[in-house]
Amino acid sequence: MKKKIFASIALLALLTACDDHYDDQFNINPGITDVKDIAMTLETSDYGSISKLTANQELALSKDPEGKTFVKALEAVGTNHYFTEEAPAEDYVPAYLKSKYPNADAGSKFVVTYKLFSPSDLSLIHISEPTRHL
Repeated sequence: MKKKIFASIALLALLTACDDHYDDQFNINPGITDVKDIAMTLETSDYGSISKLTANQELALSKDPEGKTFVKALEAVGTNHYFTEEAPAEDYVPAYLKSKYPNADAGSKFVVTYKLFSPSDLSLIHISEPTRHL
């Protein structure tokens, strides 16, 4: 009987003395990043995609919920294939980049060339502007 109790205590001590590192397999290395460094020129289809994004439509509506002038200006971006003062690229391109590159980390750099209509001299201007993805 003494041997059985002693063997049980010894076996119990061995089981409790184990130092398993099961929690280490669930620690994912946070050093994995997907930092992008991309230079791109917006194509004709990109302007349509930008104007149809839900985030951009909500942003345009929030600027003027009653008059909807910014919503119409955003729709014009899709049909005319250029940005205007009423629909600036700085407001709408970041949401497009987030939808096109959803896994890009903070610190990613995008240089986007786009068309901007200038009513002062009635011409289109091509602008390259670096945009940081947040």
